[in-house]
Amino acid sequence: MPGTPLAVKISARRARFLTLAGAALVLVHAAEPPAAAPANAPWKIHQTTPAVFPPRLLHDGVTHGEARVRVSIAANGALLDALVVASSHRAFGDEALRTARAWRYEPAREHGESVGVVGDISFSFVVNGPVAIEKRLPATNAEPALPGDPPAYGAESLQRLDRIPTPTHVVPPVYPADWSDRGIAGTATVEFYVDESGRTRIPLVTAASHPLLGASAVAAVAQWRFEPPTRAGRPVLARIEQVFTFQPGKK
Repeated sequence: MPGTPLAVKISARRARFLTLAGAALVLVHAAEPPAAAPANAPWKIHQTTPAVFPPRLLHDGVTHGEARVRVSIAANGALLDALVVASSHRAFGDEALRTARAWRYEPAREHGESVGVVGDISFSFVVNGPVAIEKRLPATNAEPALPGDPPAYGAESLQRLDRIPTPTHVVPPVYPADWSDRGIAGTATVEFYVDESGRTRIPLVTAASHPLLGASAVAAVAQWRFEPPTRAGRPVLARIEQVFTFQPGKK
């Protein structure tokens, strides 16, 4: 029929137009910028492996328990350090530490920038049940006790040690002259742990007159070393708080 070639021609052109339009839509969609990261966001945990109830505890009739791990996360999300600070049984602490070291982390964000963070992860173990996980920022005072029975393992205060740990290597915090010229002075309080080998672990600024003073104090404490703290003659984990005073002529 005379009209048939025209109809075919129109249909083909229309199909070609639709194909091009579809391609254009795909290109426009692909060119859209990714969603902007939030200016402020808390740190996150990616639980890449589950925590499990330690099977050997079942033989001892243990059916539940807790553990708390303190982690230090860099601004790029790398895990700098992880330390068991309390556990109702050493096996729970071992499992919590194994798991925390295997996980991936996202740092906190402040004003659009990634920042390192120190955080606490609490584990609640129940036989034949899931392990409950809770994350939070550390308290600025004494560590809260674990729920239930007194912990079998935990950080000791200075009052419970045989003697105050003796430092074997101390590095003073830096205090550049231009900080004094700029009026940057005051104090910084740092909380940290000394483990059973005398190594300083996870220093944390709990108060500071200026962020630079806190950063200087933490950098110094990270390099300190001590004789192993002891209680009843046995090496223990100790929790220590140190106050630094920054002013012209002093560190």
